[in-house]
Amino acid sequence: MIEVHEVTHRFDRFRVLDDVSLLVEPGEVVGLVGPNGAGKTTLMRTIATLLSPMSGRVRVAGHDVRTRPSDVRQVLGYLPEQARLDPDLTVTEALELFAEIAGHGGRERRRRVARAVEQAGLSGRERSLLRELSKGQQQRAALQTALMNDPKALVLDEPTDGLDPGGRETLLEQIRDVTDRGCATLVSSHVLPELEIVADRTLILVDGRIRPAEQRPPERSFRMLVVGDVDAAHIVLAQHPDVAHAVVEDGRICFDLKASAEDVSDVVRMVVSSGVGLLALEVLQSDLRSEFRRAVESNERVQS
Repeated sequence: MIEVHEVTHRFDRFRVLDDVSLLVEPGEVVGLVGPNGAGKTTLMRTIATLLSPMSGRVRVAGHDVRTRPSDVRQVLGYLPEQARLDPDLTVTEALELFAEIAGHGGRERRRRVARAVEQAGLSGRERSLLRELSKGQQQRAALQTALMNDPKALVLDEPTDGLDPGGRETLLEQIRDVTDRGCATLVSSHVLPELEIVADRTLILVDGRIRPAEQRPPERSFRMLVVGDVDAAHIVLAQHPDVAHAVVEDGRICFDLKASAEDVSDVVRMVVSSGVGLLALEVLQSDLRSEFRRAVESNERVQS
């Protein structure tokens, strides 16, 4: 498991992490979300032994990152943000390098590399240079380097950054599969629907602190696809008294219906009557977007 207890970290006078605590159990995916500069990468680098906490304690599978960093590295798989493998290596050469770093040689190294190639969906591309692969294929290969030693814990910093929808889906399936085999997984992402899909629960990190979701009746989240002027439909939605928040994402309008609203039908009628055709309305599975927005807005009110 991954245990973080009251960890604080500063750069000069700026407190990046402020008394952060979290626990990731074996077989669990915990999502981590927060605005830029919230401290997500610093937290993950601390767990990965790349930074030492100034105060507090971090343990991975029972090993303390401060006193037993080499033991932590034996049981932890880490994929940093914007992970880049040497583009002039072939797929096999890159995977063999990480297998050797993990301490595997001979027949065992070949076995692990062959398994990694298969799990990355790169069979037949073993001799291809990494620069010849798509971004999604490179990222799947990078994920396999973090899995080379069958880790008990996995830390993934923005693993789907820059991938197309198909590449994201494949990578998320791999993460879920590894976790289901008993790995404790912490994953950060700026794409909230990804965390809704893959994570068992999600923590919100704002200004170096974990912010719990506010205890209030939940808003309901929807995604609307319209025919015609999306921006015009967005303006109409934003003015409706039952809509708490509306934003355009990837040509669709994502909006939250206030808890006090009876249903979404009145909002739909208002959009249609404005002359903008409605093509589809999707009910989102959770309220993570609303929780994230409320946590950020609450922190901004405190800071002001």
